Amino acid sequence: MVYVAFAFWLFALIFAARCIVLMWGQMVKPRVLAWILLPGTLTTELAFYLASLLSGAEFRLPKSGEKADGKGGLGVASGGVPYLTPLLTGLMPVLACMALILVLVTRFGGAVFERFSLTQAAAPMNLPLLTSSTIWDVLIGQVHLLQGAWAAVTGVLADWPWNAPQAWLFQYLVVCLIVRMAPVRRPMRPVLFGTAVVAIVISLAVQILSVGGNWLYDIWPLLSYAWATALLLMALTLAVRGGVALTRIVMGKE
Repeated sequence: MVYVAFAFWLFALIFAARCIVLMWGQMVKPRVLAWILLPGTLTTELAFYLASLLSGAEFRLPKSGEKADGKGGLGVASGGVPYLTPLLTGLMPVLACMALILVLVTRFGGAVFERFSLTQAAAPMNLPLLTSSTIWDVLIGQVHLLQGAWAAVTGVLADWPWNAPQAWLFQYLVVCLIVRMAPVRRPMRPVLFGTAVVAIVISLAVQILSVGGNWLYDIWPLLSYAWATALLLMALTLAVRGGVALTRIVMGKE
């Protein structure tokens, strides 16, 4: 059941990232947004390029005067192996972003991640059947995750000016990677299918081949932190957009 929960929360994280980048794309030009999220943009494009090469697809950059995609992406892959190429090009950027987030947390984000861990907020490892009673427990859990992400962000101010610059740089890089996890121009189906395949393969490897599965429990706090950060980004984005819309209504511009 934990592998089903892993796939579910990874799905939720990808959909949340797509919602965030679409909302931000309505407030900022896509090309400007691509530059703002440059670390994440570079990571996903390089992973997309590597996946294209591995699957035998042709990778090309837009020609001069040709629109890249209107959404901030760069490269285009064509040809390759049917089914395998879309699967790899969709899944590799997600795996690359998660791997870099893991490196950042391990090397640079200890103070921030520790504050999140102190709240004991975590995505459920066992998905309950949604009923009139359990749905409120799930919603309360998401609020707890929001509180954990907020504590991780605001807690760095207590260390100002010593550890705050490094902490804010860590937060910026994590946000770039999380938001760029979702394909905006490229199709979502290969990403979701690839995520499901990975979860199934891991589950079979653990149960049939008796391969150690403790690593999934080790990275679960990382998945919870990424999901909580995405929740916080969505909440802040909606609050900003709502505040701007309310201001325009009050000023008579709507």
